[in-house]
Amino acid sequence: MDIASLMVALAGVLASGLGIVFERLAKRRVDASLKPVPLDQRVQQLGRSMRESARLIEQVTAELEARSASAQRLKEEAESAQVLAKLQEKERKAVADLVKAEIEGQRRRTLRDGLIANAFFFVGGGLVTLAVALFVHPIG
Repeated sequence: MDIASLMVALAGVLASGLGIVFERLAKRRVDASLKPVPLDQRVQQLGRSMRESARLIEQVTAELEARSASAQRLKEEAESAQVLAKLQEKERKAVADLVKAEIEGQRRRTLRDGLIANAFFFVGGGLVTLAVALFVHPIG
């Protein structure tokens, strides 16, 4: 017999042995679960389950209250942000109106100053032209 055959045979024996062990363990678990549990143990188990349920309910309730408080706080912050945005909008509009009024006043002053300067240079140009014409071609 060669070594490969011996190894295959040994692996087969080990697999069979492990199969038997696992089968017996599974059967013990099934047998243990089928045994009737005494009433006092069931009552104790029920009490533990109820205490665990009560603890979980308290935790869930506390978490819900925390989330509710957080949601309320966020709602209040959003409302105050909206009020602040409205105030800022009013201020922005007031500043924009003020700037528009200032620009309009400046435009009018600039137009008036431009007209006065143009009139001055027009009249001055006419006087210079008259003076030059009289100098070049005197009357008389």
